[in-house]
Amino acid sequence: MKKALRPQLLLIDGSAQMYRAYHALTGLTGPDGQPTNAVYGFVTMLRKLLDDQKPDYVAAAFDLPGPTFREEIDPNYKANRAATPDDLVEQIPSIHEACEALGVPVFTLSGYEADDVIGTLTRQASSKKIDVVIVTSDKDFFQLVNKNITVFNPRDHGTWYDIAGVEKKFGARPDQVIDVLALMGDAVDNVKGVPGIGEKGARTLIGKHGSLDDLLEHPEEIAKPSHRTALTEHADLARQSRELVTINTEAPIDLDLEHLQFVGPSQTRCFDLFSKLGFRKLIVEYAPNVDTIKTSYRTITTIDDLRSLSNELLQVKRFAVYVLTDTSIAMRTEIIGLAFSTTPRSGYYVPCMHTSLALPVAFRRTEALEILKPALENPASSIVGHDLKWTSIVLRQHGIQLAKPADDTMLASYVLDSTRSAHRIENAALDTLTYQAITDESIRGKGAKAKSFTELPLEVVLSFAAERADLILQVMDAFKNSLERESLSDLYRDLELPLIQTLVDIELAGVRIDSKQLKEQSNRLESKLSKLRDRIYELAGEAFNINSPKQLGEILFEKLKLPTLKRTGKTKAPSTAVDVLEELAITHKLPRLVLD
Repeated sequence: MKKALRPQLLLIDGSAQMYRAYHALTGLTGPDGQPTNAVYGFVTMLRKLLDDQKPDYVAAAFDLPGPTFREEIDPNYKANRAATPDDLVEQIPSIHEACEALGVPVFTLSGYEADDVIGTLTRQASSKKIDVVIVTSDKDFFQLVNKNITVFNPRDHGTWYDIAGVEKKFGARPDQVIDVLALMGDAVDNVKGVPGIGEKGARTLIGKHGSLDDLLEHPEEIAKPSHRTALTEHADLARQSRELVTINTEAPIDLDLEHLQFVGPSQTRCFDLFSKLGFRKLIVEYAPNVDTIKTSYRTITTIDDLRSLSNELLQVKRFAVYVLTDTSIAMRTEIIGLAFSTTPRSGYYVPCMHTSLALPVAFRRTEALEILKPALENPASSIVGHDLKWTSIVLRQHGIQLAKPADDTMLASYVLDSTRSAHRIENAALDTLTYQAITDESIRGKGAKAKSFTELPLEVVLSFAAERADLILQVMDAFKNSLERESLSDLYRDLELPLIQTLVDIELAGVRIDSKQLKEQSNRLESKLSKLRDRIYELAGEAFNINSPKQLGEILFEKLKLPTLKRTGKTKAPSTAVDVLEELAITHKLPRLVLD
């Protein structure tokens, strides 16, 4: 629905959405083994709702356990309902906490249902010229709809009900909904209604006579004898049912717009809650990051500052280095800049090859590396990096022999868990520091449209590169504890780390190749392939593209009439896969030659 021009208040029937989430997902548990399915489903719904609607004000109302004023009217009200499942009851506090963390105030009121809280807030908001959207799947709320109040049912991708929508769905105007429900009853809430009058009859009666009061005052005007008798005999039951289905809009609760103003989620509260519940995808989204953690990152802009940095690196002995390059190919990449960190949450960035006009300065790379070289080559330095083999090769291409590696976060990650498919520093930061690092894609984009780091604004590159160096230092401290705890320190320190320099030397030395012998071997293979092609063409009776599955299939199955053993998934054409050719090769020479 189009965003309203007037301020909008979003009122969520929390209890209804909670039950829906509970039944939609099963089997989810948190790190402590407690059920989390209803919480996760509710949070997913709520986040989407808030993102789609972007309300000015918002609140969620929930039922409380215990009787309400309706049980005083009829002790059997909702008596047919089963007790709330224990594994849902356990999740209700977390659902309330999730609402508050996401910026949605929670309302409950003893002696009243969530419907009454929503009805009262709706009435008060309408008087303040605020449009109201009620989020629910409960038809009872149709009675509140008017030109400024709509109902949104989030089921099946969402359905909106304005006045016309209610008439189409319910078969009655919003102001007639209460009377229709009073006649037909509500099996869900154990509201009896008038015996003998069903849903269709109730709509017909109210549609023709206008209201329940008119029917009760003039029963003689009711055409159908059974309906006339039912209303005459059960008039009190009709009135009681009307009282039960009427949403109370005068509950003792006040609308505080300042309290209901939607300002967005609390990142800290969301992160803490979702970490406790084990919602990994949401943990990543709400994890602390460069925008929420106070850091001291600085770009080096003068030669004097660069010399001061080099001297600081010589003095502190242990520091992290991160080399920013234009490609990941160590032998052929260009250094764009270097980042350093000497203490947690601090870092420096030295620009070396920036071309963007947004950058006020960029040192000549040779000049910057010459000044930094003593610190990077200092044998007394303890240098920490992420993939120091790659870093060493890059720096070696630019005349710097990196000092003996002290620690490598990528290597430590591998030693701790060799089964991981990737050992990125951002993954390690999330796992060990619960920190969401800036990603390459988030600032450069991806694919053919990805920008070079040299084109990005200075502050963006500074945040990315300095953060990397900072995280390398912090993650390594965490990894050291893990290595010690898992009794892997000796393996990491005595075997894996020393191999870095050996592998660097091997990769830089390369492999000697006999180019003459390689050329001769290539010629022999080409001659053999040429003879095979000629023989295949001879057997086929024509030349064709052997590498084309379509053309090969035409030769095998249309011209040579070989049997179709299986077909492809998409086009359903006869398959020319290797296993098919191997079976066909048993009886025919051409597929055997194709395999050769």
